[in-house]
Amino acid sequence: MKKRNSSVFTSITSEEQAYWLGFLTADGSVKGGGQAVTVHIAGKDKEHLYRFRRFLNAEHIVSEHKDGSVSFTVYDGQIARDLEHFGVRVGERFVPPLPNELVRHYYRGLFDGDGYIAATKTGRNLVDSWQLVFVGSHSICESFAEQVRMTGIKARVFFNSRIWRCRICGQESAKRVAAWLYQNATVYLPRKQRVFLAMTEGTGQYVDRTDDCIRPKDLASLLGISSRAILKHISSGKLQAHKVGQHWWIEKFNAENWYRKFYGNHTFVETPVESDVRPIAVSLAASLKQEPSTESYGRFW
Repeated sequence: MKKRNSSVFTSITSEEQAYWLGFLTADGSVKGGGQAVTVHIAGKDKEHLYRFRRFLNAEHIVSEHKDGSVSFTVYDGQIARDLEHFGVRVGERFVPPLPNELVRHYYRGLFDGDGYIAATKTGRNLVDSWQLVFVGSHSICESFAEQVRMTGIKARVFFNSRIWRCRICGQESAKRVAAWLYQNATVYLPRKQRVFLAMTEGTGQYVDRTDDCIRPKDLASLLGISSRAILKHISSGKLQAHKVGQHWWIEKFNAENWYRKFYGNHTFVETPVESDVRPIAVSLAASLKQEPSTESYGRFW
């Protein structure tokens, strides 16, 4: 039998336990008749699964899939039952009661799994405004919003594109919430923590260049199909996208999976861009060098 710490979620008393409980609430699932726990995420975050494996003191493999995603499954009935007790269930999940000092670590795990940070810019490389968006069930979005409102910050919960969202807008409000989530944290998703550093450095400039999003019209141009077809798939929920201001944004990972499912088996690669912060378009082949459209909205992470 492969090694693991079966009692790791029996009680939640540490930052790591609270964080991974939140992350599993976002991206994990209990399967195998309550005998297994699986986490399935984008391949770009593969190293995070190795962090989770070390946390469990486990030896199970991290699997890489043809669609570019990665997963990790541990077969352990006690871990599965403990997670179900703390809200990681089939159907609508819930936020469990936790000690006050661990609440922010739990929500950081949730945010690393189901949240993103967006930015608008003014001039070259300068951030005009930030906003934080969390997606999930209605009860979890309301719970996150309530935590934010307790600090005097406005948070809006609304239903859009078949999913509930919680949004925090405004330069200072977004910074304060990000600081609550990430400041002095010891466990986090690095690419999102780097955006927090970008927000708090005080330079007003982007630090991280993830370049992992594309607008529907740029995707349509690259694929040779109509923008209307892409927007129809977004509105029907077949293609996951996020709205920032008046514009839709699609993560490369979601775009690739959607295209493979509905149009064929292709691989997206990054297109070279200049040193500015225009959104990057993705290409279906290395030979395609199409430039993305210039737009006032920055990417999200």
